[in-house]
Amino acid sequence: MNDIIIKTYNLIDTLDNSLLIKELIDSKNKLLSNKEVLSLVDRFNHEEDLTKLVNIKSKLYEIEEYKKYMDNYNKLSSYILKISNQYKLYTNTKVCI
Repeated sequence: MNDIIIKTYNLIDTLDNSLLIKELIDSKNKLLSNKEVLSLVDRFNHEEDLTKLVNIKSKLYEIEEYKKYMDNYNKLSSYILKISNQYKLYTNTKVCI
């Protein structure tokens, strides 16, 4: 059991130091200082009209830094899902995370 804990900490450390995480953090920091992006995200979060939501999302994806952030975010989410599914197999559980 102790070996699993050590390997889990090693995995977390590897992820923390990965280029993916560094790029994700860098992109997020740049986006947080971009008033245009913040305004679009705020509008997106408060909009209910589907057509307007699609339009806002399209505008966001025209911003290279936003696109880069979302690509990295999606990669990280995919890794987390794979880890979660593996954990589920090892522990024989139905719900994980």
